[in-house]
Amino acid sequence: IDDIKSFFSGIGSYKPTEAFKLNSAKVLLLMLVALVIFGISDFIPFLSGSDDWLKFSVSVIIGILSIMYLTPEQVYTAITNYKALGITLSTIIPFIVLFAFTIKWNTRHPEYTFVSSIVWVAYLVALLSLYYESLIAFLYGSPDPNQIGGFGIMFIGLTVLGSLLMLLFHFKISRIIFYRRLKGLIIKGRLNTEAEITGKINTLRQYVIATPELASEYEKMIRDLEKARKKIQREEGLVSGAGI
Repeated sequence: IDDIKSFFSGIGSYKPTEAFKLNSAKVLLLMLVALVIFGISDFIPFLSGSDDWLKFSVSVIIGILSIMYLTPEQVYTAITNYKALGITLSTIIPFIVLFAFTIKWNTRHPEYTFVSSIVWVAYLVALLSLYYESLIAFLYGSPDPNQIGGFGIMFIGLTVLGSLLMLLFHFKISRIIFYRRLKGLIIKGRLNTEAEITGKINTLRQYVIATPELASEYEKMIRDLEKARKKIQREEGLVSGAGI
C-alpha cells in the first residue's frame, strides 16, 4: 500500500507546463477539425475519388491552418471551458469522430493500421495533459483547480478508458464490424454488382495478409462472395444473350 501511495505521490508531483497544456488543447482541436474533414472528404468535389493518403494529408493541413493563428484565450475558451460544451468538444465528439475514422481507415488500409494507433496515442496524450490536474485531484479527494465536477470527471474517465481500449484493440474491433456488416450484406443480398463484390473480396484478401491467424474465416467468406459474383456473371450473361 505504501508503494502504491508513493507511486501516486510521484505522479501528483508532476505538473504540465502552461505551454504543454496549450499545445495539447491545440492538438485536440486540430484532430477534431482534421478528422471531420477526412470523414466528409468523399463529398468534397476536389477530393472525391482521391487516394486516402491525399485526403488525410489535406485534412491535416486544413486542421493546422484552422488553429495556427488562434490565441491562447480562444483555444481555452473553445476547448477547456470545463462546462458541458468544453467537455463535449474534448471528449465525446473527438472520440466518436476518431472511432469512425479508425473503422474507415482500418477497413480500407488494414496494412497501415499503425496510423490509427498513432492518432489514438496523440489523442490520449493531449486529453490526459489537459485534464491531468483534475484527475489527480479526484484520485486524492482534493479540490479540483479546474472545477470540472463529478459529471465531467466521469466523461473524461470513460473517454480515457474507451481510448485505451481502442488503442489496444482497434484493428480487432474494425475487423469485427466490417465482418458483420459484410455478412449482413451477403445475407440480405445487398451486393448486387460484380464491382461491389470484387472490392469486398480484395479487402478480405488484405485482411488475410494482415492477420493470417484468422485466414480461415476470411477465406470462407471470400468463397461465398466468389459464388455470388459467379451468379451475377451468369445472370448478366443470360441477359446479354437474350438481348442479342
